[in-house]
Amino acid sequence: KNEKQELQISNNHLSSQNRNITEECKKLKAKNNSCTVTNVQLRQENEKLQEDKSDYLQKTDAAIKKLQHEKRKLRLFKANQDKLKQENIKLKSKENDMKYK
Repeated sequence: KNEKQELQISNNHLSSQNRNITEECKKLKAKNNSCTVTNVQLRQENEKLQEDKSDYLQKTDAAIKKLQHEKRKLRLFKANQDKLKQENIKLKSKENDMKYK
């Protein structure tokens, strides 16, 4: 009878531990599901950010190329302007020479 009582006590204790472990497992599964959802959301957000980054880099690259093109045009314009100034100086010099002849 004593052994039966001890077994019953041991069984009750194990049953109690089992219930606690089962509860803990339910909590961990719920937490895991929540983490999985968060992970999926973060992955989607990351994909969106990668797309935005790619788009930004393409736009930046296009803007840089456009600015480089404008810079080349400006250099040509300035070179042409300098050439015209030199021609203007020569013409004024000729004009002055003609006035005093």
